Amino acid sequence: MRPRAANCVEVIALAPLDSATHYATHVVPFVRPFTLALLASLAPHRAGDVLDHGAGTGEVALAVHARYPEALVTALDPNEPFLDALATSTAGDSAWLDLVVGRIEEQPWPAPRFDMVLSQLALMFVSDPAAEL
Repeated sequence: MRPRAANCVEVIALAPLDSATHYATHVVPFVRPFTLALLASLAPHRAGDVLDHGAGTGEVALAVHARYPEALVTALDPNEPFLDALATSTAGDSAWLDLVVGRIEEQPWPAPRFDMVLSQLALMFVSDPAAEL
């Protein structure tokens, strides 16, 4: 064992972990109670077309689909690997889901395009949140 200088920090090499796996492993369990509370706070109605803004790996989109199986969900996120993880998790059952890589500020959707817009942990990354609401 070689001696270590007192002011050095030892770095342990870990196996590489992709960002989507890290998010699903460490962030999703933390936000899941908020996702469920968000959906529980919604008045019962037909969901129709739903936008999941900042979809990440799909926690909200999947919860919306579970609660409103008839809804068509658009999952919007600028991080393509996150949406790839969502696509993988819904393989074989994705007719209800549209994956869009991008930012909400850049989308050309007409104003009343969605019946419901949900955003969890995403508005902080928008340059003008009030304008987007």
